[in-house]
Amino acid sequence: MSETNESFLTRLNLRLRVFVVYVLAIIAIWTPVEIAFAVNLQDLESQINSIGREAVQAAWNRHGITSDLFHSMSPPQARRLSLEPKPKTNDLGVLEVTDDWDWQYLIFRRDGQDWSYEGNIDLPNQKHHPPAFRLALLKDGQLWFVVDYMLGSGTGIVQYEQSWYDFSKKGVPTVLKFPTKGHVMDRGYESKVLRANEISGKYIIEIQIDANYSEGSSFVANPGPFFGLSRKARYVWDQKAARFRIDPQASTISEDQIWGIVNDGPVEFLVHNYNELVKLVKGKDGNKRLWVARFLETCKDAPQRRDLLRLFDKSMY
Repeated sequence: MSETNESFLTRLNLRLRVFVVYVLAIIAIWTPVEIAFAVNLQDLESQINSIGREAVQAAWNRHGITSDLFHSMSPPQARRLSLEPKPKTNDLGVLEVTDDWDWQYLIFRRDGQDWSYEGNIDLPNQKHHPPAFRLALLKDGQLWFVVDYMLGSGTGIVQYEQSWYDFSKKGVPTVLKFPTKGHVMDRGYESKVLRANEISGKYIIEIQIDANYSEGSSFVANPGPFFGLSRKARYVWDQKAARFRIDPQASTISEDQIWGIVNDGPVEFLVHNYNELVKLVKGKDGNKRLWVARFLETCKDAPQRRDLLRLFDKSMY
């Protein structure tokens, strides 16, 4: 081979190497730097606390988590929750991640020396009332993660809920949810757990929910606590369905009525509370009768509305 050809090939080889280096540099510039995912919870906790949202995003990417949390100016921080009782919870790990505005629980199960991802619970907009958690454990090992949290707030509105999550299922599904307290324009409500234990081999959760309607900015403009109710609901664990179901025989309120306390408009309120409104109309308290009459003025036509109007003494009009 001539010296000229050798020189040409040398120059070509050099140019090819330069081109390859250039292409690799471009790829490096436009490719996000991946953070090595922790092989144990301690490493992941440390990564989040030192790097912030990028470490959280790396964990989301690895496990296919879609989330829209952590957009505040504060970087998210993590802590591993202490789970009791032990040793029942030794194979479970929960990281609480928060930027003091949003909360996320990342749930893992021990897999040898490492941890496998089980699911996540996202709770946005919790800054003013951080969520509270606890565990509920059955003798046979059935385990639930219980969280109290704020559902939402705004002008004249604040709502709180309690949710139960099943740790034994992949994805950590929600198996029970009920309102715990709140104020929605014209009504205030609060519930409390009366019992949560085993009865005859079944896990029972019994709650009492109280509601009072007053001032009625969406119903009537008449002040005063003119209508109230107090009801009990019993939930029973359905092993086959893997969720809690309300027991209608042991409850004085239905699932639909429970959420009606929070969400009902005038007609829905009328349907759900017809019997109680009949008692007020037939009663001797003139102020309460007037409250019902003005409330009915806000309702669209319905059979229950017509029935109540017929009960009123014509002298009231």
